[in-house]
Amino acid sequence: MSTCTPCSDATARLLRRWPGDADVTKVPDPAALPPRAVSPAQALHGRYHEALTYANGNSSPGQDDLIVRTDCLRTGDRCMSLFHAPDGNVPLVFGSGKWTREDEGTVPCQSGGMTHIIITAEFPLPDPLQDPIPVLTGHGQNVSSGSTCAGGDFEDKFVRTGD
Repeated sequence: MSTCTPCSDATARLLRRWPGDADVTKVPDPAALPPRAVSPAQALHGRYHEALTYANGNSSPGQDDLIVRTDCLRTGDRCMSLFHAPDGNVPLVFGSGKWTREDEGTVPCQSGGMTHIIITAEFPLPDPLQDPIPVLTGHGQNVSSGSTCAGGDFEDKFVRTGD
């Protein structure tokens, strides 16, 4: 995990979707809905070691051992896989046969000061698919500004280490 990954200073904004006078008893009983569809994304679970390597050969230091949990919509077509550790997280969204990452934040720069980062990446579904997924590899870009921290193109690899 990169030290340039937003950690506990992240802000979440939650919006209430029900009108103030909505009758929540009208929400369908889950037992009456179609069964949950199985998603290939659900094969991403357990403990993983992350290695992030930039195209220039540099690697990103930081928390490397993470736990991932994947939760999917009932239809199975969209899922959220959250890699997490005490000092950071890597959120991935699954859809159309791949995970995507879109992170933005201001984080400490290894050479001092703070840097603003925008991280985007794609992680295709491994072929052949195994459950659990032994290795998930993706490619992306880190755009850093406001400090001497350099971003760039990178390969991000998660190697499973256990349950």
